[in-house]
Amino acid sequence: MTSSRRQIEIRRLSLSILFAMLPAVFCLFTAQAAAAGSVHHDLSIRLSPADHRLDGRDAITVSGKISRPIRAFLSPSAEIQSVVINNQPARYTFKAGRLVIEPPKQLDEQSLQIGIIYTAIFNDPAPTDPINTDNPGFGVTGTIAETGTFLLSGSGWYPAIAEDRVSFSVTVDAPAGTLAVTSGKPLGHSTQAGRTLSRWEADYPVEGLALSAGPYEVDRLDTGSTVIMTYFLPRTRHLAADYLQASARYIDLYEDLFGPYPFHKFAIVENFFPTGYGFPSYTLMGGRVLRLPFIIHTSLGHEIVHCWWGNGVYPDYGSGNWSEALATYTADYLYKEQRSDDSARDYRLQIMRDIAALITPENDFSLRHFRSRYDPVTRTIGYGKGAMVFHMLRCKIGDDAFWGGLRDLFRDKKFKEASWDDFRLAFQKRSGQDLKPFFTRWIDGTGVPFLELDTVRARENGQSWTVTGEAVQSPPAYHTKTELALVTAAGEKRYAISLTGRSTPFSIISSSRPVSLTLDPDANLLRQLAPAEIPPSVNAIKGAESILVILTGTADNRSKLLATRLIQSMGLKNAQFIDEEAINRDAVAGRGLLLIGYPARKPELLETLPDSLAMQNGSFTVNGTVYDHPNDTFFGVFRHPYDTNRVMGLLLPAAGESAEAVAAKITHYGKYSYLVFSGGKNREKGTWPVERSPVEVAF
Repeated sequence: MTSSRRQIEIRRLSLSILFAMLPAVFCLFTAQAAAAGSVHHDLSIRLSPADHRLDGRDAITVSGKISRPIRAFLSPSAEIQSVVINNQPARYTFKAGRLVIEPPKQLDEQSLQIGIIYTAIFNDPAPTDPINTDNPGFGVTGTIAETGTFLLSGSGWYPAIAEDRVSFSVTVDAPAGTLAVTSGKPLGHSTQAGRTLSRWEADYPVEGLALSAGPYEVDRLDTGSTVIMTYFLPRTRHLAADYLQASARYIDLYEDLFGPYPFHKFAIVENFFPTGYGFPSYTLMGGRVLRLPFIIHTSLGHEIVHCWWGNGVYPDYGSGNWSEALATYTADYLYKEQRSDDSARDYRLQIMRDIAALITPENDFSLRHFRSRYDPVTRTIGYGKGAMVFHMLRCKIGDDAFWGGLRDLFRDKKFKEASWDDFRLAFQKRSGQDLKPFFTRWIDGTGVPFLELDTVRARENGQSWTVTGEAVQSPPAYHTKTELALVTAAGEKRYAISLTGRSTPFSIISSSRPVSLTLDPDANLLRQLAPAEIPPSVNAIKGAESILVILTGTADNRSKLLATRLIQSMGLKNAQFIDEEAINRDAVAGRGLLLIGYPARKPELLETLPDSLAMQNGSFTVNGTVYDHPNDTFFGVFRHPYDTNRVMGLLLPAAGESAEAVAAKITHYGKYSYLVFSGGKNREKGTWPVERSPVEVAF
């Protein structure tokens, strides 16, 4: 973005002066043939929130080769009032959401116009106080209510012709003050006769159209080439300026990395329940999410990346959804890399910890089979592991080939589908390397190699030292280059090493006394961590196959309800309650533990607590700070006292007005080992130190 583009003005918009008044009469056949595709929808929608009802008229222009019959999906709740082709009644059937239309036999097959008038009810229950957020949509696909309207493309709010990618013109008629937002270019909002009309046009091919509506207040920022807008509810509008400015910076960054922003506008739209969706040219986030202070620095950029990858270039879902991995790598991870090398390394190690905590041979699957996130396992593979694969690819081919390959692919596949193989070909062309073995291993394969240093020796030879050993890896083995970092009395020096099989010997000559040796010191290779490298974390509890919930003798009467809320928020499916008095080694072996309250009768349960933590009945001490107020809450995860392969969680105290709110928040701190809350707000968080690593040797 040039300096002149940075000279931008934020303008408050008024419905009364936004645009000229729009006609209130539905017009059935005003559609023009799609400029970018063979199908164009001209949708006129009337929303009746009090009745959860949508009245729709869709004028569909189909150009080019026309299939017989024409098949479309419409909400099973819909009632169709009429279907016409070229203004003549058409034969059709409609059952269980499947609309089948028979074109007349005498037909100019180069073009036809279909008119459909229908009504439908959308009343999915939207969560008011969601506990578990692993499913980002909470199972809601369509709801029209006085609190807001939320209609996903798959909800059937318009007749979606099977397997098409089409363009749209949309007019939404809603109660006065209710603005509708969707993909495409804004053509205006206006109010007359107690109704507000919103018009949008998507003149590029779209996979599917979502629609949101609510009593929004609109703010706008003009950058010269892109209009950035916020559609926020009044209680959130004070954040609009920050979101607009941040969005401009993100678009500037990603235009440099990927190419020109592909849409007319970008909008941040507030939803009336917590969501985090990225649609073509806008993102839909719940108000509670928007008000979190870190979202503008993390999730906002992730959703903007999807305007290039996911909504600008479409995943070929049949061969795997790569878009979440790429967005995670070029947003969430990239921001850590821009902060510092240590932050980036910690992020890569956290991905490996999540894999170790959540992925087992039984639930593992390849990136080729990832479609979408719906639980911690799918998120860890589709987002985390996929991001790490992109990182290893970047390390392998270099920055110029990596970023250049992305720019090439975006240019060539804009508004088209791309597969993992298309990425391989783009990166091969830029790098000149054969990347098929890499993609076969990491996109089609499962499992992560285990690396370790073995038989490492340091021998003094007069004025120098010789360090020898082997880099050993388990199948499926790497065939890649990495580094050995040798720290000596004189400092650190790096040595290249090529891993080619199960064991790779090495020999290093050093003029100074060796202090330590590390394989892959920057953690650039995705590997299976050893148990000692994985500090117990909230994610380890979430990944437990079964949990024994111990209600201690110090827990109060609310403790079981509190534990239930914690179990639900973490998505634990196999949890069993037990009283502290029933605990013995045999009763708890083989299962994860979750303690609610201080175990006064079984203090041996706390034998694995670190020295930086002290527990008493009614108070706790973390890193020297004493917390003894009733609304101070601690949650920590530790080694299981009786089973080294499992973990134990502890919630203390089980009292206080804020404890229930804290129990619902803990799941969002998956990577941390311990959390401290005061009055429901997080005051301290951290991770227990790593005990030892198989890729490090100290002399």
